[in-house]
Amino acid sequence: MTSLAKLNPPAHQPSAPFIVWPVARREFYLSIQFALLPAIVFAVVVFGWRVLAMLICAEIAAITMHAVLSRFTRRGKAMIYTHTTSAVVIMVALCEPFWPTWLVTIAAGLIPCVVWLIGGTGRERIHVAVVWAVLLQVVTTQMAYRTGEEHGSAILARDRLVMGDIRNAKDAPLYHWPVSSELGGDDAVRIALPQQVACESFDEISQTLRETEIRPDPTDRTRVLPPTTRAALQAYLDTVLSSRLPAIEMLIAGFVPGRIGCVCVPLLILGGLYLAYRYILRPKSVLLFLGAYGVGTAMLLFWPTAIGHLGLLGMWGAAKSMAGELVTLLEYAFFNSDVLFASIFVLALPGTQPLTRRGRRVFLVCAALLAAMIDRLNAGNLPAATASLCVFMPAAPMFDWMFAKRSWMSRGF
Repeated sequence: MTSLAKLNPPAHQPSAPFIVWPVARREFYLSIQFALLPAIVFAVVVFGWRVLAMLICAEIAAITMHAVLSRFTRRGKAMIYTHTTSAVVIMVALCEPFWPTWLVTIAAGLIPCVVWLIGGTGRERIHVAVVWAVLLQVVTTQMAYRTGEEHGSAILARDRLVMGDIRNAKDAPLYHWPVSSELGGDDAVRIALPQQVACESFDEISQTLRETEIRPDPTDRTRVLPPTTRAALQAYLDTVLSSRLPAIEMLIAGFVPGRIGCVCVPLLILGGLYLAYRYILRPKSVLLFLGAYGVGTAMLLFWPTAIGHLGLLGMWGAAKSMAGELVTLLEYAFFNSDVLFASIFVLALPGTQPLTRRGRRVFLVCAALLAAMIDRLNAGNLPAATASLCVFMPAAPMFDWMFAKRSWMSRGF
């Protein structure tokens, strides 16, 4: 005889459907940390001991707060240590190496508190770590503006790796990676971000094209620029590429200034391949996001005023005459941004993307185009790809609802 307990299950028993992760939650977050570890170690080498101190202090603060909440609150017992530590690693990877350690430590200590307030691990609609990284960028920018203290961007000298102080920096040409003796004994060389230099170059080209006189040539609208303007643009681009930007191999290898976990391209790709191997990351999502970001950046290369002045054919002719230089500048803007990091590690976090295939595609394209717009307007001062995903993350269920496949069987009667 069937008992009443079987016919009437307890009210607190969850109902189907049940969603089960392909790996255990602790193993999931440990895999993300393991994939990001090589990029963090490389940052310690290039940016020095301050990065290591920042990471250690942030982890201690977050783990301490996590332990207090787990010990004295019922909701805190459902929180997972690996979720807290991985959130701290992702936040630190999006920080800049010269940020105050105390500020990053306070932000890390608040991560478990916010997760506890919203109900525990797995209930956040938007990931606290990436939001904190964007807010830290805003706070540090305002602090630098109010105090007048500007650290700029720097990397350690060749003979001061790991043990050098990145705040002890001196100006020097970017194309030459010096040793400390060439810097008067300082530990680091202060140089501009390649992404910022590329965006400034695009602005200068747009300004020149907008102010140039159009040579009337009704037979060929692709050659409307006078020879003097072409020569001036070519001289400007040659100066930028030779004296203000590093060699392309230094850019790819990561020996350039940037965010802690975003500079070394090979290690980021290696981490992405590992996460894809563990079925944590969707490679198609990464490719779609990067492709849409690249298309959006290329579309925003010139300002509308310059296009309106020359016309589409005239702009095509102007861009065609310096196509090689423009592609090179796009490479510097692309690889020095946070788009590769966001497309791998932020998209790997659970709940970032919609569940349906069509909703996910539209979500990724919209987020990538917004990231390209932020990068173009903000010249690399914000982690644009991360900020864009923060904007769209809460709306992921709406994309599932709007772009789900409709069937006559699912209609309401």
